[in-house]
Amino acid sequence: MGILDRLRKDSGMVERSRSMSLEELFQESEVGDDLNDGLLADLSQSLKEAEIVDDRNIFKGSNLNKILKDISKKFNLNEKDIQYDILERPEKGLFGISKGQFKIVVRNLHEAKNVRKTKDIEKDYWDIEDLKKVKKENLYETGIEIVITPTHGVVLRRIGTRVDESRATAYVKSRYGGFFDDRMLYSFLQTNDKELHLAQYRGIVENDYGIMLSKDEDDARAYVELSPPKIDGADVEEGDIEAFLKGEGIKEQYIKTDVIRELEEKRIYGKKILVAEGALAKHGKNAEIIFDIDMKEGIDFNDDRIDFKSVNPIINVEKGQLIAHKGEEIEGVDGVSVFGAKIAARRSGDVDLSKLAGNKLEVREGGKSLYAMESGQLIKGKKGEFSIREVMVIEGDVGPKTGNIDFIGSVEVKGSILAGYSVKVGGNLSVNDSIETCNIDVNGTLIVKLGINGKSDGVIKCRALYSKFVQDTEAHVQEGVYVEEGIIRSKIYCNGNVVVNGKRANIISSIVYAKNEINAKSIGSSNEAKVSVKVGYPGITRLEYEVFSNELASLVTEVAKLTVEIDGIEKKGPAYVKKFQEKYDAFIEERNEKEPKLAEYEARKQELLDKIKEEKNLEGFIAVSDTIYVGTSVTCCEAEFDIKIEDRALKYTVNRENPKFIFVSRNIREKEKTKK
Repeated sequence: MGILDRLRKDSGMVERSRSMSLEELFQESEVGDDLNDGLLADLSQSLKEAEIVDDRNIFKGSNLNKILKDISKKFNLNEKDIQYDILERPEKGLFGISKGQFKIVVRNLHEAKNVRKTKDIEKDYWDIEDLKKVKKENLYETGIEIVITPTHGVVLRRIGTRVDESRATAYVKSRYGGFFDDRMLYSFLQTNDKELHLAQYRGIVENDYGIMLSKDEDDARAYVELSPPKIDGADVEEGDIEAFLKGEGIKEQYIKTDVIRELEEKRIYGKKILVAEGALAKHGKNAEIIFDIDMKEGIDFNDDRIDFKSVNPIINVEKGQLIAHKGEEIEGVDGVSVFGAKIAARRSGDVDLSKLAGNKLEVREGGKSLYAMESGQLIKGKKGEFSIREVMVIEGDVGPKTGNIDFIGSVEVKGSILAGYSVKVGGNLSVNDSIETCNIDVNGTLIVKLGINGKSDGVIKCRALYSKFVQDTEAHVQEGVYVEEGIIRSKIYCNGNVVVNGKRANIISSIVYAKNEINAKSIGSSNEAKVSVKVGYPGITRLEYEVFSNELASLVTEVAKLTVEIDGIEKKGPAYVKKFQEKYDAFIEERNEKEPKLAEYEARKQELLDKIKEEKNLEGFIAVSDTIYVGTSVTCCEAEFDIKIEDRALKYTVNRENPKFIFVSRNIREKEKTKK
C-alpha cells in the first residue's frame, strides 16, 4: 500500500488534517515513522500541490503512457508538460506477468486550459461572433467560476443551476493555494447564493495572467492572446486590456470595446482575439487580358503521363470570333493602421491589347477587344503576340507529342499518323508518310503519299481520297477515290468514282461501292479470293441503308420474341400472370419501348431507299484493263454477275434493254493503249 493510500485510509485523519500542518499530519499518522526529515519535506510539498483530499488528481491504469495520453486529451495539456508522481507501480508476478496498476498523482492540473475545444474555423483568430457563442456554463462545468483580482480578491460565482461539489472543490484548490475557511466554501456550494468572497489576493504577481499582442503585417489589425494565470495568480479584469492596448500606442477609436468587454467577462484564454481594427487598404487591380477561348493552358505536353489520345493542343478560331477582351481596371483606396498611420494601397495599371494582335487579328471597340479576321489555328509568337494560321504544319508524326488533332483549317503532316490517334480537319489533310490504324475525319481532300494500313480498325471519312495504296481499311468518300498500287482487304463506300491506275492497280479481297465508276487494272486474284464491286448507287447512302436495314431487322426480331414471351404467359391464365407478374410487366414495358421505334426505323429506311433510287446512275460502269478473276462479284444497279471464267479487258454496264442483266463489252480504249 502506498503512503498516500495509507494516509487516506484513515478518513478521520483526513478531516483532522484540515487544521493541521503537513508535518503534524505525518507525525500523527501510522506512516510517520517511515519518513526521514528530507523525504518528509519533499513529500509535504508534493502532497500540498497534489491536494491529497481530491481524488480527481489521482489516476490509475495498467499502462503509464495511456494514462498520460488520457490526461492530455481530457484536460487539454501537452503530455510532456504533465507533472506527476508515481504512487504505485505494478508488481512482477509468476512468469514475469505484472499484477496491479500504476497510480499517479498529477500536480499541475490547475494549468489545464478552461476553454472547451471549439470547432476549427477557417480564420486563425476569434472575433465578437465567436466570443458570443461561448457560454460560461460550458467554460466552467463545475457550476462555479473563481475570479482572482487584486481589487476584489478571491471571489466565487455560481454559473448555472447545478453544482458538482466534488469537482467544484477540486477546482477551487487548483486555483487558490492559500488558507481559507472550508465551511464557507461548503456552505456556498450547498446554497443558492450567487457570489462568495473567499479570501484576499496573495500578490504572487509572477503567477498572474499573461497578455501577448500581435498585429497584421500592415498594422491594420491588432490581436491579443491571454495566457491563464497559475495557482494564486490574478485573472484579467475590466479595463486591463484597453489600458494595455493604449499603452502600446493603439488609438482609442480603433479599439473594439465590445470584444474587450466580452473577453474580460468570459476570460477566454489561449485564443487569438481581434481587439482593434483600422481601415484595410483596398489595393488597386490592374486591367488584365481575359481570353474568351480555351487557351489549352495547364497541359504539359512533355509529360509522359498525359493521355495524349484525348488531348487536342490546337486552338481553333473562326472568322469574326472574339479572342480576348480587356478586364476592368480598379483604383486602389488607402487604409489606416490601428496606430493611426496611413496604409498606402497598391496602384493599378492598364494593359495594351494591341501588343497581342499579330497576323489576321484585329483590335476593336476602342482597344478593348481582340477579334479573328480569318478562321484557322491561333498560335503564339516569340514576343507574345498571337496570329492565325490557316494551314497547320506538323513537322513530325501525329502521336504522343501532338495528341489527337482537331483543327478548323487544313493540316500538313510531315511524318505519319500513328496508330490509335484521331485527326479531324475542317479543310484538307496531307500526310507525307503513312496512316496507321486511326479514325480520320476530313471535310476536304485527304492525300497520303505512302499509303494507308488500317489493320482492320478505324474509319476514314473525307470528300476525296488520294493514296498510294489502301489496305485493311474502311473508307467513306463523298466524291472520288484515286489509288496507285491497289485496294487490299478493304471496304470502300464512295458516292463518286473509284480509280486504281498505277503499275499494279489491283483490287483484291475487298468490297467496293461507287456511284459512277470502278476502274482498275485487275480485280480479284489467281487464288479466287472473293471481291465485290458495285456501281450505280451512291456507296455511302447504300451503306447507311444496309446498316439501318440490319438494325430494323434486329428490332423486329426483338419485338417478336417479346410478343411470344408475353403471349406464352397470358395463355396460361390470370393466376400464372399474377405468379410471374414482375417478369410479365418487364416484358410489356420493354415491348412498349421498342414498338414505336419500328415505325421510325421503317420511315428512315424508306427515306434512304428513295434517296438511293433518286441518285441511281444507269451510266455507271466497272472497267478492267487487264484481268478479272474468278471469285469476283460484279453489280451494276440491281443486276448482279459472278465471274466464273477468268477474262481480260472487259467493261460491265447495265443492259439498257433489260436492267436486270449486265452488258459486257471489250474495254477497247485499254486495248488501243496496249497496242500503242
